[in-house]
Amino acid sequence: MISIDNKHDRVEYVLRVMRDLKLNDYVEVLCEDAREYSHDRKDIVFTFIDGKKDEYHQYLDAIEKYLAPGALILAHNTLSDAHVIKPYIEKVYTSPYESITIATDPKGLTISIYKGKTYNYNTLR
Repeated sequence: MISIDNKHDRVEYVLRVMRDLKLNDYVEVLCEDAREYSHDRKDIVFTFIDGKKDEYHQYLDAIEKYLAPGALILAHNTLSDAHVIKPYIEKVYTSPYESITIATDPKGLTISIYKGKTYNYNTLR
């Protein structure tokens, strides 16, 4: 599991908690801007987005090339900040995503499945 936060104090806290729970071998905590995320590992199958609401679509843009078909994407606060988060909502409510937004709390949660890139096989002939 990878956790990304751009605040040093929160990263240090998460690292401390992971060590206390003996989970530090399973979690990589990065202190960086999630909009600039890159890696050379396996495909992402699950992500939870919570951060600056006007940057949600940029977080998704940064990881989209790593998403495995069928990947699950959860985004918090998508009802309470709908006017700010509109670019993200517009993105996940169109192909290659299938999405639903639910009111788990007053702030809402958008659940999306990444279906993968669609290819036109007729162009391969």
